[in-house]
Amino acid sequence: MNNDIIPSDIWQEMQTHISGFETDFIDFVSARSIKTSDLAPLKKIELVEAYLYSREDCLKADFFPVNNQFSGGVYAREFFLPKGYMVVGKVHKGDQRWSQKIEQSVK
Repeated sequence: MNNDIIPSDIWQEMQTHISGFETDFIDFVSARSIKTSDLAPLKKIELVEAYLYSREDCLKADFFPVNNQFSGGVYAREFFLPKGYMVVGKVHKGDQRWSQKIEQSVK
């Protein structure tokens, strides 16, 4: 399968962190008889999300506690994601800002 769904840098990252990713993902898409080159960008994201949710090792949203903050009409969401995990977020109808703070801890 020609990977026309996931950008190559993310594809490589997923291969690194998800055991058997390439074969599993190709099988997942093939089993659904989807012509991926015809998919709109949002549908591609939804396909990747469906694949991730189908995996037994998928951790659902409640695994990572979220700190919701509201101030002056601004909403912020904070959570901590261990190295090697991925997040699939929600699609919002209005303009959204995305900010990422990376902290590393030494144990």
